[in-house]
Amino acid sequence: MKATGKKEIIEADLVLLAMGFLKPEVPQYAQNVFAAGDYISGPSLVVRAMSAAKEMVHKVDQYLSK
Repeated sequence: MKATGKKEIIEADLVLLAMGFLKPEVPQYAQNVFAAGDYISGPSLVVRAMSAAKEMVHKVDQYLSK
């Protein structure tokens, strides 16, 4: 796919942002936005990111179960 430089809107039900090893200041998001891993804690071990993801899944489950 060749980049054209034109803006395009892609409809999506879910969007995941891959931030790499940047550790930006985490803004206060709406209650239906969840984040985990390197985005929250900064670059670290994959095991730590997996643990944070498990915690986030529980928060998502609680949110959706309301």
